[in-house]
This record gives sequence, C-alpha cells and structure tokens, in this order.
Amino acid sequence: MSRTGTTNERGLSVVIEGNDGTGKSTQVEMLADWLWNIYGTESLTIHEPDGPTERCQELRRMIKDATILRTPEQNLAWFTESRSESNRYGREHYIDRGKAVLRARNWRSTEAYQGGGQGLPYELIRNMTAVATDELYMSPDLEVILYVDPYVRATRISSRGELEVPDTFESMGDAFQTAVDNRYLHIAARDHLPLIEASPPAAVVQQQIRELIWLRGLLRRV
Repeated sequence: MSRTGTTNERGLSVVIEGNDGTGKSTQVEMLADWLWNIYGTESLTIHEPDGPTERCQELRRMIKDATILRTPEQNLAWFTESRSESNRYGREHYIDRGKAVLRARNWRSTEAYQGGGQGLPYELIRNMTAVATDELYMSPDLEVILYVDPYVRATRISSRGELEVPDTFESMGDAFQTAVDNRYLHIAARDHLPLIEASPPAAVVQQQIRELIWLRGLLRRV
C-alpha cells in the first residue's frame, strides 16, 4: 500500500491509552480510517490484550475472564507474552513495510492496572516488557492518554450491557478504578505524554489526536 505522507523509512506507531470507557478503541479505528482514506496508509489496529495471532486471542480470553483466578504477576506474564507476539507481527507485516500500527493500550496499561491497581513495581513491569518487545514498542511515535470523569466512564461501561463472562478489571470496585485513574495521570505528568479530556464527542477528540500527529511532523497535511 502507498506510504503517502509518511516522513520516515519505517511505518508509523501510535498508542491511545486510558482507563476502560475512555474511548480508546473508537479513536484507534477512526485514526485507521483517516490514514487510509486521506493518506492511503494501511494500518494494523491492535486492541491489547487482543492481537493478530491465535495465541494473542487465547491470552486475551484468559486475561479478561474474571472467573480465572490469578496473581498480578500472572497477569503481567500473560500481557507480556501477548505484547511480544503482537509486536513481532506488527513489525514484520506493517512497520517494516512502511505501514502503521495503531494500538489501543500498550505497556502503560499494565503500569496503571497491575502497578497502580495491584501494586506491582514499575521497574518490574517496564523491564519485562522491554526485554520482550523493542525500542519502538516502548517509545512509539505518539502516545496519548485519554481521561474522563469517573461518572462518565462508569456510564459508558454500563451502556455496553451485561457481559457473558465478567471482565477481570471492569468488575473491580471503585477504589481500584480510582487507583488506575490516578496512575494514568501520574504517567502523563512523569513522562510528558499528551492528556486529552475525552468526554466531548469522538470527532472532537479525534481532531486533537490528528493535530498532535501533524505537530510532530509524522504526516504531511493534505
């Protein structure tokens, strides 16, 4: 596919982060449509812990199933394996061919959930992920954190209806969700990541993400 608009030899890597209910998946899909329709750039969208291989999908089922008992360390191990799989596939089939990889979540989620929510050390999470992936995964071209008021987030999640299998993290209580929200705010401040208030309509949030892509010179304006 055409690489029109890319400014580097390799493809584009973008991550949209945030707690459940902030609209990450919607923004990633909108960004993929925009890159294709305007720039002719093909994208792989990854909604961690899901991914493009059967092993990633199997790991997602295990991670998301709240009926499976596990430790925070086991969650970290499963997430890390899934990231290693999806990163290898994305590099080989997309990034190294001048295409884009767009992720809803990356390792920052594990810092927020298993670190902020479940107490695992930051160094353990970061070091395990770095060994299992690569520099571009750890530091993509653009990382954005979405944030919404807890009431808005809870309303969005409840509108999805009851799941067949309880979600491991969505089913955790308010104290856990507050700890996750606070860790995301800490991550944004510590690592100077753009923090976007995501309560407005999705198109408004999407425009802010596109502006960041332009400001960083990752694509030319058309």
